[in-house]
Amino acid sequence: MTEHATLSTAQLQKLATLSRLSFTPEALTAFGTEFQNILNFVTKIQSAPTANVAPLTSMLALTQPEMASHTPERADAVTEPNQREALQASAPSTESGFFVVPKIVE
Repeated sequence: MTEHATLSTAQLQKLATLSRLSFTPEALTAFGTEFQNILNFVTKIQSAPTANVAPLTSMLALTQPEMASHTPERADAVTEPNQREALQASAPSTESGFFVVPKIVE
């Protein structure tokens, strides 16, 4: 398993800022350790051999194979009327049928 390079304090602080989190210096160190563990675990999972594993649409195929072919699936059909104008009536700002929200990321 290849481990990721350790993130610097500046990188951790930038990640925290982008995530709108605030840490004391001690908590930032603890967060860095935990985040590094998560990255290492993701690397470990990515190295699992999955070439011959069929994709699943339901866990029933694994837990109850006899029910796998009976998995209920609903039709992809519109069931509600279009209420866009009514829902957008109370919005502070809309444009061309879309909600307009303030820009928060530069």
